[in-house]
Amino acid sequence: MCFNFKSAPAALFIILTVISQLSSVSAFGCYPPPVANQTFNEGTYAGTNGFNYILEGGYWSNPTPCDTNAPLQCYPFAILQNAEYSLGGQGSLNNQNFVMGEFGEWIGLGTCVPQTFDSGMAFGVFRNGTAVKASSTRKTTTTTKKTTKKTTTTKKTTKKTTKKTTKKTTTTKKTTVTTVKPTPTPTMFAGVNCYYIFSLPQTTQITMLTALQAAKVQTLRIFITSFWPGGKGTDAVGSTDLELGTVGNYNDGVLQQIDALMPLLVQYKIKLMITMHDRWNLDNTWGICDAYCQTYCSGGSNLQGFYNNQLAQDAFDARLAHIVNHKNPYMGNRAWKNIPEAIHTFEIQNEAQGTSNGVSQFTNPDWWCGRATNLRAAIGANNPILVSTGGGQDFATSLINQNFACKAVDIVGLHSYSNSIADVTSNLNLAAQMGKLYNKKVYFEEFGAQYNKAQWIADVAAVANSLKIPWMPWEASSVSIYNDYEFWTDDPTTWNTFSWYSQQALQY
Repeated sequence: MCFNFKSAPAALFIILTVISQLSSVSAFGCYPPPVANQTFNEGTYAGTNGFNYILEGGYWSNPTPCDTNAPLQCYPFAILQNAEYSLGGQGSLNNQNFVMGEFGEWIGLGTCVPQTFDSGMAFGVFRNGTAVKASSTRKTTTTTKKTTKKTTTTKKTTKKTTKKTTKKTTTTKKTTVTTVKPTPTPTMFAGVNCYYIFSLPQTTQITMLTALQAAKVQTLRIFITSFWPGGKGTDAVGSTDLELGTVGNYNDGVLQQIDALMPLLVQYKIKLMITMHDRWNLDNTWGICDAYCQTYCSGGSNLQGFYNNQLAQDAFDARLAHIVNHKNPYMGNRAWKNIPEAIHTFEIQNEAQGTSNGVSQFTNPDWWCGRATNLRAAIGANNPILVSTGGGQDFATSLINQNFACKAVDIVGLHSYSNSIADVTSNLNLAAQMGKLYNKKVYFEEFGAQYNKAQWIADVAAVANSLKIPWMPWEASSVSIYNDYEFWTDDPTTWNTFSWYSQQALQY
């Protein structure tokens, strides 16, 4: 039996809240809390409101006090090699809690403290609400039946390999705790920008990801930057830039917000394109003058102190290395560079160089390649996560030969807010030709309109689809803004147009 946490009766939670206020906590820590929309198997564990619970008969039962100030408690089942686990299965290994994802991968829920049992019994696989001793030689098999397709799916853990075998109506997925084989992103697809989605509450993230998945969106482009609470008319909690005050003094709060987003992305089959810095923070365009702006750009008046200064380049490369080596406690404590199931691309900088304060700052066309070369070295030569330029300010600064000729660049990002479809068509054709000549991927990462959004998305998407150039408009948000670029399902004409062309992209 499976249970959706959102469906629990409201009265039950009121009772549990009252109990939690009246009872004292035990010495044990709590289990990881349930997540909205997460499906749980009968007999699984979760902690909430100062109590641990077990799911029995579709209800969270047997409340046991737990200490919310203590480290999380490990699940009482050790993950066993050569055992089979169903979607939502739980287990612990090496003082880490894990839950089985829908692709047969173990998703890390962070570190935990093991329980100690007087009986000395080592609990292993959880099976139909019963703990099985880890010393048992019997394999535990749990199946999840999908009645709509009349198929049976089992997920089996092995030590080092990931393999998928399909025979008739039965699919078996062999997975590993430490290495997950990512689902390949189609060659042709549509993505979307929502540079601050990590700053939104999880319930809003889930609402957005549900709609994006239905639209067959494959990638979601975000920026590592500040975002203000309630920004763009949303319910955002706010985020602080990684280096807001001092170069090299990293505030990882924004990275931790993105950490929490990644397991959801895996669940919804959408990957991140992570833009590692916003060039507009160098000149205070949007009210943000970050550490690089203050240190190398004279408060934003001259960007050449950043783009043509080796000290600034070294400091920026250190920023990129810090980001890719940041460890995500929700994904098995792996470094970001080792999470290809959640990350599609690392982007060097959004719209580097270009024009600032009416003055061209485009003086170092080799800047992208220098950063890309060091970034590729930081993540590894054979890493499946791609490296993108992050786009120029317009077609001219995006389509430079140096980016196409650079060995370390995988994707040449294209940005343009031209409102001429003839101009867009001409430049996308040029980009497609250069991509073939240099064997590079080209993505139209940013375009959009403040008015007549549906028509503009349709016009651009039709051209991009015909040329097999992945595209992503600016930008999806949880709230549409009539006279700005943001669009959402509350603007059904724009959303339905976007969704239709996104689904069509997969046919090319």
